[in-house]
Amino acid sequence: MALMLTGCASDAPRAELIPPGPAVTSVEQLSGDYCYFGPEYNLRSFRRSPKMIPFVNVEAFGEPTKVSVEASEEQVVFTFTDGDGNAIRHVFAPSLFRAAWRENALVVRWSGVGPGVGAMIGLNVLGNALGIVVAGLLGGSYDPDLYLGRKGRESRLFRLEDGRLVMTDTFEVSGDLKPADQSPGYWKRQDSVALLLDPVAGDCAAGPTHPPQAWYEEGTDLRSADCASRLEEEVVAILVAKKEAPDEARRAAGESVAALATEGRGRVNLTVPCPSGATYIFRFGRKESGCVIRLIERRTKHGGTRWSPGTMERPLPGCDCN
Repeated sequence: MALMLTGCASDAPRAELIPPGPAVTSVEQLSGDYCYFGPEYNLRSFRRSPKMIPFVNVEAFGEPTKVSVEASEEQVVFTFTDGDGNAIRHVFAPSLFRAAWRENALVVRWSGVGPGVGAMIGLNVLGNALGIVVAGLLGGSYDPDLYLGRKGRESRLFRLEDGRLVMTDTFEVSGDLKPADQSPGYWKRQDSVALLLDPVAGDCAAGPTHPPQAWYEEGTDLRSADCASRLEEEVVAILVAKKEAPDEARRAAGESVAALATEGRGRVNLTVPCPSGATYIFRFGRKESGCVIRLIERRTKHGGTRWSPGTMERPLPGCDCN
């Protein structure tokens, strides 16, 4: 997206992705039994994988499983069942990660973690990537002399007043624009993931008592059948306006929307290949009135490309998008 170089340019998730208000005052109070029902019910993410959460291997959890936690200053022990029904015991050692109790949470600030641990968990690629990020934010090319950047990563483990155990990992880059040929300004990009484990109330196998988590990923939430249906209708309308045969347009749109719903979490584009040989590229957008879908590109079977600067745009009422 193109933004003015003055003021503040921000590319970050909604603030409520990470709930506020850690409620306990010591690491021992994190101990307890919690339920994990699956990513749809316990995970919130914005461009960040749960693999980045350092406290426990979230992707090893069974669905559902009870997660028992025994926490002390020396170690945090997680006991759970994996997807194959095996009992797993995982130990997180705060000293290895230089984790400390700060602001009612166990906090890892990655600038203090040794390179061996960083390599084990997975490092973010930095350096010139910062400039690429800013260029994407500002709609321009990367000039390494233009930006003064800062970076930071932090992981937190805490508990809320309602008893939920929360694990987060956030990576942020930000900086000032040098007042050279452009006006000075400020930019920020943030990627975050949060796991919220429910306190045990009965049997975890009985399933969740709350609806799925809200949508925080980029793109649009196609878990809603009404949203997926409306998206398909609007894509068909645009394809027919571009002289595609109605039956073929509906078939192509249906297949592409179904694929995006099952495999395209976090994507902002929808690609629709048609039997005519043309391929259409759509992008999700957001206005004050709500979500929209825009045709941004049409590629022909002969290799030609025609860009469409948002002239073909349709509203998506009932859809949640970022």
